[in-house]
Amino acid sequence: MTKESPEAQKKERLLSFADAAELLIRRAQKPLSYKQLTKIALDEKLIETQSETPAITMHVALRSDMKRREQRGEPQRFIFLATASLVLSIWLRGHRVRKQKAPLIKSGSRV
Repeated sequence: MTKESPEAQKKERLLSFADAAELLIRRAQKPLSYKQLTKIALDEKLIETQSETPAITMHVALRSDMKRREQRGEPQRFIFLATASLVLSIWLRGHRVRKQKAPLIKSGSRV
């Protein structure tokens, strides 16, 4: 039986930025900004980065996830609100969201 090194075990527990964001939004049950998501994810050691601007890395990772899903014709995971906060798209099922480069709606508005 081979034991994994502590470093390998640590890497196994790390999430992608998008997966960490989804987990944290689900848990909070409310919109969170990418800056809030980054701080919580780093504090809880869900993600690891060498970036000097981890919040920007989170923002780019989330936008990339959205773009990749759009190109593949997959349902979106996140919706950016006008307040720069994110919600899970499943929370808005049944509401019409205008298609834009990155889905954007005003917080508190009826769609």
